[in-house]
Amino acid sequence: MKKISKLLSALVLLLCLSITVNAQKTATEWYDKGISLKEKDQFKEALEAFKKSAAIDDKNDKTFYQLGWCLNELENYNEAITALKKATVLTPDYSAAYYELGYAYKNQQKYNDAIVSYKKFIELEGEDPSGYKQLALIYNKVDKIEDAIETFKSAYFYDAEDSDLPFYIGYDYNELGKYDEAITWLNKANAIKEEFETFYELGFAYYSLKKNNEAVEAYNKSIAIKPNATAYTGLGDVYRRNFDPIKVEESIEAYQKAITLNPNAGGAYYGLGWLYNDTQKYKDAIQPLKKALDINKNNSSAYSELGYAYYMTDNNDDALKTLEKGIEIDKENALCYYYKGFVFVDQKKKKEATAVQNELAKLDKDLASKLLEKINKL
Repeated sequence: MKKISKLLSALVLLLCLSITVNAQKTATEWYDKGISLKEKDQFKEALEAFKKSAAIDDKNDKTFYQLGWCLNELENYNEAITALKKATVLTPDYSAAYYELGYAYKNQQKYNDAIVSYKKFIELEGEDPSGYKQLALIYNKVDKIEDAIETFKSAYFYDAEDSDLPFYIGYDYNELGKYDEAITWLNKANAIKEEFETFYELGFAYYSLKKNNEAVEAYNKSIAIKPNATAYTGLGDVYRRNFDPIKVEESIEAYQKAITLNPNAGGAYYGLGWLYNDTQKYKDAIQPLKKALDINKNNSSAYSELGYAYYMTDNNDDALKTLEKGIEIDKENALCYYYKGFVFVDQKKKKEATAVQNELAKLDKDLASKLLEKINKL
């Protein structure tokens, strides 16, 4: 009996071992199938294969990484995070999993978590520029511009051939108003690869420094690579705001081309309306300024220009409504107060005009003095 019992025990043990080996083999087969499907861009099918592999073997970090990768590709970020966190629990130094985890968090706008994940990736893969680049992009999203610049520079240190990196650095320096630094880095980007975006950022830097010829040249180079509304709007701004006298025809032409390329180019509509006001074509100014406000209801400068156009076309009711809306949007918009005072003077409402003048005096003493002269003539 003992021999039979021992024999049965051995058979049971052998059967259990056989089942375990076959199960593990099946998990491996499902994993390999998932990889094959993934390489063919069949991500839904690959996902199912990886799920079946994980159901059999829940201790394989690579399976959970691949699960998370596919879920990210399919934009299922919640489940991706769960799978990728499982991969990092199984293997705490799994750098690729932290990178994908950062991507999932970024797409859920969980930026603090994304920062932690990308920093962990950098800790593990310090010489890989991709982690620095992604971290810097997150810093931009949370308005940590200086941190973004330094992190982009770290990426550039490891990969000086990626034109995106000096472009982003130049872009961020423009955001900070450090235009000379922006020019240096944007030129580095163009030395690697000339892009229309780089030239219009370069144009903006030169425009801001009032280096008008250089700005015009940069914007035109952007347009030569790819006609785009941003460069045409910038070109119009140079001609309108920096040249003395204003290059009216050139500016109008540039704005109109911007609008043709992008019917939602709010800056071009505003610039066009401003020019029509400046050349006393007040009726022509109204429609582009209204369009600028349709595109961006918080453009307080467009309210002051539109209010002025209404006032100059004897439409005081619309002028008053528009200027009051502009003040509501921006309580420090001196021109809205100034033109509002004009309306009251025109209506011979001295008390109301004086009240506006008192508010204006807190913002702009010169404009307040000019308005007071009009009030005193009532």
